[in-house]
Amino acid sequence: MSPAREAARQLARAGLGDLLVLARQRVEALDGVRGTATLELSPQAREQLVSLLGWRRLPRDSRVRVPLADLDAALRQSRFEVSLLDVLEADAGPVVTRREREEAALARWRGQLEDLAVAVPPAREWIEELDSRGPTARWYRRAYREDPARAAAAALAVARTLGHLPAGGELVAVFAARVTGNPHVLDAGSPAGSLLLETLGERWGPVPEGLRPSEARALLLNRAGLEVDGVSSTVLLAYPGEVTHPVLAAMAEHGGGWPVPLNELRRLTVARARRGVAHVVENPAVFEWLVRAVAAWPPGRRPTLVATGGFLSAAAIQLLDRLHAAGDRLLYGGDFDRNGLTIAGQLAGQYPGLELWRMSAGDYHLAARDGTAPLSPADRDWLNAFSGPLAATARAMAGRRVPAYQEILLEELLTDLGAGERKE
Repeated sequence: MSPAREAARQLARAGLGDLLVLARQRVEALDGVRGTATLELSPQAREQLVSLLGWRRLPRDSRVRVPLADLDAALRQSRFEVSLLDVLEADAGPVVTRREREEAALARWRGQLEDLAVAVPPAREWIEELDSRGPTARWYRRAYREDPARAAAAALAVARTLGHLPAGGELVAVFAARVTGNPHVLDAGSPAGSLLLETLGERWGPVPEGLRPSEARALLLNRAGLEVDGVSSTVLLAYPGEVTHPVLAAMAEHGGGWPVPLNELRRLTVARARRGVAHVVENPAVFEWLVRAVAAWPPGRRPTLVATGGFLSAAAIQLLDRLHAAGDRLLYGGDFDRNGLTIAGQLAGQYPGLELWRMSAGDYHLAARDGTAPLSPADRDWLNAFSGPLAATARAMAGRRVPAYQEILLEELLTDLGAGERKE
């Protein structure tokens, strides 16, 4: 039996086995023989400890503080002539300090990234970014901590994917099958699918707040030239102007409002509003009322109308992006509640030059009705802190303490549309 092993057995027999357990914990946590171990000892065990350490008297309290440096020195000077580290390793195996664990973990992390870079050389720059502090890197580190192998498989799939983006409007499942061999590897909620969305958001900008997860995913993939299903995300459109799409052109000729899916909007090479002005509303009911009202007008006077249906869909963003890029004026009107102001603020920030339509403080007072369910204290606090072009409206809402809705202003909206047409 080695001297270190014999020393460990003698300490255990003396009732000092728990001291070795605590000493190991402290050595591993503090990266060396430092600090103290504090523990309860029986009178007999305290006598053995005093003898070993050469203390002059027995501690009065059963709770004893043992400096590990003193314990190490005592073991070296004992008949065993071994260090505390020797005893700990003989007792329960190798001592691995926190620093050693961290260095080993870092080596495994860096090794995994290097293996990925070797497997997909064109994606080396992106793979190296996984070792940074960006949103994608933070997501990947969390995934790695949960399951390194699963995280590596996701990164490998995304690395292979990035070299083929932007795609040409290919369905994401077909694209994934062609590029990785697995049509489901980029599915919603999958590790690779989630990592790809983080990457696209960092590369092309985050999606607007308020989008449903499916709409946010559709928008991000759409920016990369990929389609989810292309038909579930829609936007309501009536009386478009110049469009390079035979079906949309026929819809404009026929009249009425139509839900237009994302995949059809992606096929447009030209999209313009009539007379360069698109009137955008939040609510489908308001949209439909206006569509019916202007249907009686001469075809050439009917204005382009768009409805977002609340928070923007991927299809709505695609359409508004096209109209704004073409130089069309965008006029937006929505409800006077927290969601309505949030949507309006997001649109104003996303589309420079966007004009707010019937959303002033005066319009709010015109639409507000006594007896409406009051705004909550939290909503009033939010309104009082609201900034931007609708700040005055927000303060008016907080002061009157009730929301108001665009449906109350239908006649005013229609009058505005008619006045706009008469100016042509």
